[in-house]
Amino acid sequence: MWLGCCAFAILAACPSQQPQTAGTRVVSLVPSITETIYALGAGDRLAGTTTYCDYPEAARLTYKVGDFANPDIERIQALRPALVFLTLPVHQLVAEKLKEAGIPVYVSRPDPKESRVFWRRLNRSESD
Repeated sequence: MWLGCCAFAILAACPSQQPQTAGTRVVSLVPSITETIYALGAGDRLAGTTTYCDYPEAARLTYKVGDFANPDIERIQALRPALVFLTLPVHQLVAEKLKEAGIPVYVSRPDPKESRVFWRRLNRSESD
């Protein structure tokens, strides 16, 4: 549930108009986040996923940036995503390299505190 809420809020911040621009493209390195993005009807915003992101069927057709444990940083950078969804500790090095390259990341940590932090940030951004 918390993962869906996080993905929804982050994707809601991206404009939904076509065609896609660099500001609407996201990359998901986490299969469960990819599934959530599709469940929210935002699959068209996925610029790239991993080879493990294979559900729903449409996810199989997305550009692949590597596998779950070894995503290709250069492929991700070439997509110029507005945001990359990843998880720790598996993607620690990837997160650091993407941040150095100026690419925003959203780190999913399966922790109940994450939901509270997310909702505080969401409420703060709505008041901006």
